[in-house]
Amino acid sequence: MKVQHIPFVETGHFSDLMCDYLTDKEALKPFHSGVPSFETLYRQAHKKKKVFKAEIRKTLCESLVRQYQGMELEPLVAENLQKLRDQNTLTITTGHQLCLMTGPLYFIYKIVSAIKLSQQLNAKYTDLDFVPLYWMASEDHDFEEINHFSVNGQ
Repeated sequence: MKVQHIPFVETGHFSDLMCDYLTDKEALKPFHSGVPSFETLYRQAHKKKKVFKAEIRKTLCESLVRQYQGMELEPLVAENLQKLRDQNTLTITTGHQLCLMTGPLYFIYKIVSAIKLSQQLNAKYTDLDFVPLYWMASEDHDFEEINHFSVNGQ
């Protein structure tokens, strides 16, 4: 399959601020920790590893095991839950709020993207383990956020 790459900046769908961030403009560097790249993710992973203390990790693992209770786990899910107990394992986390107009494909795309990114990082950086984690952000909204939508300004 032939793949064509169109830079975000050339799509015409992003603000000047977002384009400046994505092209790593010097003026914005004090306001972020790096543009999206494998190297930035790796550097951030080492920083996060230091603050992801044992008690937080233990709580996360216990919560996930509790949520899977009574279900037969796929071998890869069980393996990832076990890996997560190790201090050298970090999550590639994504989630999704309830909303209109994005449909189920977006939901699946986000999950597949987290899985793929975890695989890519695991292949590139063998001193850490990355596991995908999907958060169904069902509690992250209120009625005022979901009781309407706008199309063409109406």
